[in-house]
Amino acid sequence: MKTKILLTVLLLIICALSANSQERIKFNKGEYYTTVYGGIARGETYAYVVGASSGQFMTITVMSPEDNAVFYILRTDTWQYMSGATEDNPTKRWEGVLPTTGDYQIVVGSSRGGSEYSLQVVIE
Repeated sequence: MKTKILLTVLLLIICALSANSQERIKFNKGEYYTTVYGGIARGETYAYVVGASSGQFMTITVMSPEDNAVFYILRTDTWQYMSGATEDNPTKRWEGVLPTTGDYQIVVGSSRGGSEYSLQVVIE
């Protein structure tokens, strides 16, 4: 019985994680910034993953016609939020020095309704 419950819980977690899409952000050769464009429905999120090195300075800005696109950032090694951009306190702009080498997840959502957006990522 315990195994059946555990398998059910694991299946629900996998379904929840796969419900949100994810895309790796890539930079053109020799460039330190890129802009991606997207759209999300009300209540949905879209995740981007970007790799960077410890000590690099990253700036992220999201813009939308209705000024309702927001995002938050997670370190994928610990799944900790980056200061100033959490799920409970999403933002439209974030900048900071990266504490570790690896992947960072940027999760875009909307403060109200659906949203078309552009997301600019700069890593120097």
